[in-house]
Amino acid sequence: MSLSILVVEDHDLSRVLVTDILEEAGHVVYAATSARSLRQLVKALPRIDLVLLDLQLPDGSGRELFAELGAGPLAAVPVVALTAYTLPEEAARLLAAGFRAVLTKPIDTHTFVAVLEQLVAAGPRSVTPP
Repeated sequence: MSLSILVVEDHDLSRVLVTDILEEAGHVVYAATSARSLRQLVKALPRIDLVLLDLQLPDGSGRELFAELGAGPLAAVPVVALTAYTLPEEAARLLAAGFRAVLTKPIDTHTFVAVLEQLVAAGPRSVTPP
C-alpha cells in the first residue's frame, strides 16, 4: 500500500527523519515547513491520504491549521498530530477535536510506518495507536 502523506514539520531533523522513513517504506511524501508553505502546497497537491501535523509551527498553531484543513480541500483526510509536548489530557483533547491520533516525538522508528498505515486502513473511524 503506497500512501501520499503530507508532513508539516518545521524542525529540519524531524522532517527529514519522518520523510526518509516514509519514503523508504514506499510512500510518497510532500513536506511543508510552516503554515504559509502548507497553504501554498495544498493548492497544488494531488490526492493526499494522511497529514502529519506538527502542533508548534513558527508562523501558526497546528490546532488552528487543523481547523482550517477541516474546512478546506483536505476535509476528509485523516490528520495526525505530531508533537513533542503532549500530556495525556492534551492528547485526549486533540482526539476529541478530531485528530485521528497523537504521536509524540521522538517517534518510534520501529512502529511508525505500521501505525500510520493502520490509521489509513482503518478508514474514517478514529484509531488510537499503541
